[in-house]
Amino acid sequence: MSNVKRSACPQSIGKIPPVCRQGRLCGDIINYFNIKGGSMKRVLLLILAAAFPVFAQFNAPDLEGFYRGIRINYTANISDSAFITIDIDESTSSIQMIWDLDGVVFGVTNPAPAIMTGTYDDSGFSVQGYSSPYGDMFFTGLANGTITGRFPNVLVEWADSTILDGTYNQDSIHLPYIVYSGGNVFATGVVNVWKDPSTDVEKLLIQYASGLVNPIGLTIDDREWVWIGEQGTGNHNSQVSIITPDGQVHPFLVGLPSAILNGLPIGAEHVYFDIDGKLLIVQGEGSDSLSESILVVDTSGFTPGDTPLGINDIETYYNIGEFSLNQGASTTNPYRIIIGPDNDWFIVDSGLNGIVRRERTTGNLSIFAQWGNIVPTGIAYTGENFYVGSLTGFPFPAGGAKIYEVDLSGNSSSFQGSLTTVTDIAVDPRDNKIVFLQFGLFNNGFRPSTGGVFKINNGVIDTIAYPVNFPTGLCFNTNGDLFVSTFSDGIVYKADFTPTDVTTNEEISVTFQLMQNYPNPFNPSTKISWQLPVSSHVSLKIYDILGSEVATLINENREAGYYETRFNGSALASGMYIYRLTAGNYISTRKMLMIK
Repeated sequence: MSNVKRSACPQSIGKIPPVCRQGRLCGDIINYFNIKGGSMKRVLLLILAAAFPVFAQFNAPDLEGFYRGIRINYTANISDSAFITIDIDESTSSIQMIWDLDGVVFGVTNPAPAIMTGTYDDSGFSVQGYSSPYGDMFFTGLANGTITGRFPNVLVEWADSTILDGTYNQDSIHLPYIVYSGGNVFATGVVNVWKDPSTDVEKLLIQYASGLVNPIGLTIDDREWVWIGEQGTGNHNSQVSIITPDGQVHPFLVGLPSAILNGLPIGAEHVYFDIDGKLLIVQGEGSDSLSESILVVDTSGFTPGDTPLGINDIETYYNIGEFSLNQGASTTNPYRIIIGPDNDWFIVDSGLNGIVRRERTTGNLSIFAQWGNIVPTGIAYTGENFYVGSLTGFPFPAGGAKIYEVDLSGNSSSFQGSLTTVTDIAVDPRDNKIVFLQFGLFNNGFRPSTGGVFKINNGVIDTIAYPVNFPTGLCFNTNGDLFVSTFSDGIVYKADFTPTDVTTNEEISVTFQLMQNYPNPFNPSTKISWQLPVSSHVSLKIYDILGSEVATLINENREAGYYETRFNGSALASGMYIYRLTAGNYISTRKMLMIK
């Protein structure tokens, strides 16, 4: 391949999904700190005010759930903005806090987020988190903290009732704070976070395995072994591992190429079993002789716990990247593979922006389907057609992505629009509906914990699990159990849901229904879906969290049927809003969150 001219990815933008390779994923590991104290059923919230870590503690037995919001400054000393998430899970006694800053903070533009996790039990609580990018910061005490690193004279504490009252309930948490410098007030503000309306489904994902190094694509065999590609760290240490039903991770094939491209490790991006039982490994972009190829490995006789295989155990490989580059692609990144008609291989090349077909009988390669500026990602085959997920280009607008339906001749059409950063798709074997992953929401970088797992149900987007932190791969077993990989966390989750969670067509046709808006959170527009079993006078209104009406979307008679209404909140402030559907005697309300 040395005679093939390569060109760099056309855009180098912030933090992006691994498939796009045009930037780096959120995953900066900085310094961390420990704090201990408190009692059972106490919650520790760690807040980074500008560059300063602060924390608070209060009794909160009813705060179970996921909260999102912003930090409001009441002084002019801090000019950045902040996006905040708090996750409180009483069932596992766990807490997570993410404070993500935008703007220029002490000369650093868009610094890395502070990510803090912790647990609590009968003996107290323990929380670990990362300091800001400005240096080590340590503090002591239960109500305030003194920084002893780069800013030794700064003290941050929660405001008492003489300044602002901190309040919390099941819907929101409001925490004022004060930053002191040299004994003087440097800044004041308040953290405002609101309960995410999708928290009810968040807990459907149960951690199945951990300790993986940047995992992406995965598949499962009839022994219930999950096979997964790990990207490694860029030191020729990509590998394929097996996760057994007890959740243990066993290396299968090690020493695969792993390179850092645009700040991200890239290696074995997907695995899939061929019709003869041999494992196909999709090796992503790189300069190694095995890169940009499909590797073929015999797995027979291998038992988890055996000495892992090495590259000398690869039977053969087929270079896909050279073909794509010779077809005029500026870059190549084989990303997914599936077996299609005539048992041919169909390989998604996200650099080619298309699908390469390899004929089984002749080995000939051809472009099966191709798009312009659309980056294809996941692929599923039903026996009658293909479904292909996609990303849009920078700035990855919410609602800008699609899933395409591709016929057996390679002709594509839009199957489902108004999606966001689709990184993988699969067919649910229980009902043959399409399930897809949303990588995350983009705003000066991808936001942690804004991804999710969704199902397309007759044009309606149903939520399986949300939020999920940067999901990248999914697969089903024959029973309909769902497995999801997360890139930067190195975790594989298993979905704990049953067919009773799926709304059938018969149920839809005889009931009033107001669906959860999508996308959610949103900025600044979102789609609200609803349906009527009979003709009715319909009112669809938007209210703020205090109950004041801010918009009327529908106020007229409508025939029975399914409807979609677009809401644009560009004139409104960030925060939680309530939408209410009234149709005859039917009244239903839901919450949605706008974050600008």
